Amino acid sequence: MSTTSSGGLDIRRLDASYMEPIFDLHNAVYEQVGDDTIYRGRDHAHIEAVFAPDALCFGAFLDGALIGYSSVRFPGPDHEGWAAAPGFSPARLPLIAEFDASCVLPASRGMGLQGLLIEVRARASLMRGRPLSLAIVGPKNVYSLRNFLLYGMRGVALHCLPTGEDRFIMARDHSDPLHRAETRRERMPVGLSRAEIEAVLRSGGQLDRVLKDGDIWLYEFVWFADIVDGRTWTETFEARNFFAD
Repeated sequence: MSTTSSGGLDIRRLDASYMEPIFDLHNAVYEQVGDDTIYRGRDHAHIEAVFAPDALCFGAFLDGALIGYSSVRFPGPDHEGWAAAPGFSPARLPLIAEFDASCVLPASRGMGLQGLLIEVRARASLMRGRPLSLAIVGPKNVYSLRNFLLYGMRGVALHCLPTGEDRFIMARDHSDPLHRAETRRERMPVGLSRAEIEAVLRSGGQLDRVLKDGDIWLYEFVWFADIVDGRTWTETFEARNFFAD
């Protein structure tokens, strides 16, 4: 799979021969960020996993040079991934795609690459019959949050990494309409505590936007008429019949 735009930019699927370049790229970006609450480094085992049979890895090249990558994993009986956090049943795992690590070299930012890498992973997932796209993003990683939100994902749950850092679970069900009846919106400062974020999510609120007001970054949460608590959207997906005529 490959998609090319003007200016010498090319995005294509990578094989395991790119394992070391991806490892070096990821950890070079991690060293530049320097904050585990926003972005974590990866060991060789994690990078190796994105080339496994249950995963795909895509590279972004500018004039032939690797400037970014992204990966997606497809959970199954032996790997339920983040689907355990929002409570999906094992029977629904074959419908889920987990967007794994993604990064772009600092010098190549501002080109819309992260948006393209999200779209490539979503298309590849849909081709495998996986309509629910999930990703995890640090609550203070406002730029990554914005990229996923612009694609139509929303923050629907919190996931705690084994190392202790929190991540928003971002989700988009491609079989579900993007537009539904809203009941209210509320803005809150980025930097809310875990307890404060969980209270919003339990009440049915979903992260829908991040925006800057002067020097302050804000979350914008939205509530919908048919989402009465933090489990409703999961239950709706569980109840859907994807095999109906």
